[in-house]
Amino acid sequence: MFLAWAIWAGALGLVLGFGSRAGWPWTVLAVAFLGSMLAAVGWSHFDETGHYVLGLLAPTIAILAGFGLSRSQRWAWPVAFAIAAGVGPLFLSFAPLPDPAYLGAMALFVADALALLALAEETFRNPGRPA
Repeated sequence: MFLAWAIWAGALGLVLGFGSRAGWPWTVLAVAFLGSMLAAVGWSHFDETGHYVLGLLAPTIAILAGFGLSRSQRWAWPVAFAIAAGVGPLFLSFAPLPDPAYLGAMALFVADALALLALAEETFRNPGRPA
C-alpha cells in the first residue's frame, strides 16, 4: 500500500513538474489532481487497500495544492477548493450505500469539479473585480 501511494504521488509530482515547465494549460494539471483524488475515492469504496492509499494521497494532494496556492498557481485553486468541499465524497467511501447512490454522488462531485474549473478561469481572468 505504501508503494502504491509512493508511485501515485510520484506520478503526480512528475505531471506537475513537466506540466509547469512545458507550459501545459493549468486545467490539465487541475484535472490530473482532481481525477486522481476521484479515482482514489472510488478505489477505497471497492477495496480495503484503497482506504490506506486514499489516507496517504489526500494529504499529499492537499499539501501540493497549498504550495501551488502560495505560488499563485491557477491549477491549485480548484484543487484546494474541491478538496475542502470534497469531504463528502471521501465519506462516501466509508458509508454503506447502494452502488447507484454512490455513483450518483460521484457524478455530483465530477459536476462540482467541472464547475470549479470554469469558475477558476473567470476568477483569474478578472483578478481585480470585486467578489
